[in-house]
Amino acid sequence: MVGNLLPFTQGMINLLLMHVSLTIASVGLFSSPVILFFPSSRPIYIYIATNHI
Repeated sequence: MVGNLLPFTQGMINLLLMHVSLTIASVGLFSSPVILFFPSSRPIYIYIATNHI
């Protein structure tokens, strides 16, 4: 049961992180806070966030 929920939870966390990074970018801050937010996260989030500024 728990093993079946792990991929779903990871997917929700990924969506949440992407939403947070896009929100930070859309507010008008520069890309440095996004990079600080996700020091070891996936570069695609930083790439999307920096392109939406």
